Amino acid sequence: MLKLPSTNSLLTFLNAAETASFAKTAKALCLTPAAVSQQIKQLEEQLGCQLFQRSKQGVELTQAGQQYLYFAKQAVEKLKQGQASLRQLKQQDIFTLHTFPSVATKWLMPKVLDAMQANPELEIRVEASHSQIDFNLSNCDACISF
Repeated sequence: MLKLPSTNSLLTFLNAAETASFAKTAKALCLTPAAVSQQIKQLEEQLGCQLFQRSKQGVELTQAGQQYLYFAKQAVEKLKQGQASLRQLKQQDIFTLHTFPSVATKWLMPKVLDAMQANPELEIRVEASHSQIDFNLSNCDACISF
C-alpha cells in the first residue's frame, strides 16, 4: 500500500510552494529553515522526485512539484469539506430551511413560528436569499420555492 506523507510535510510543501521561500515558510510555521529543508527533502525522497529547484534567490517548483501541488491542494480542500460536513452533523437538531425572501416573509415565517411554539425543543432556522444552494457545502436541510 502506498504510504501517504505526513501532514506536517504536506503543509510545509504547500507553504513553501506558495511563498517560494524555505525561510518564509520556516517563519510562517515557526520552524527553522533547516527543519523546513529536511521536511521537503524527506517528502521528495518518499515521492522519488525533486519538487523544488533551489537557488540563492529562493525555491521554484519543478514540473513534478507543480503537478504535486495541484493534487495536494485538492486533498486539503477535500479535508476542509469533510470538516464542514462534521460540523453539520453536530447541528442536526437544528433544521435549516432556505427560500426566497418574499416566500419567507409572506408565507413561511408564520408557519415556522407556529411550529416552534407548539414544539419548544425544535429549532428552525430560515435562510432567505435568491442564491442557489449547494447542499454538499451548505448546512441547509431543505429548500422551499414556488
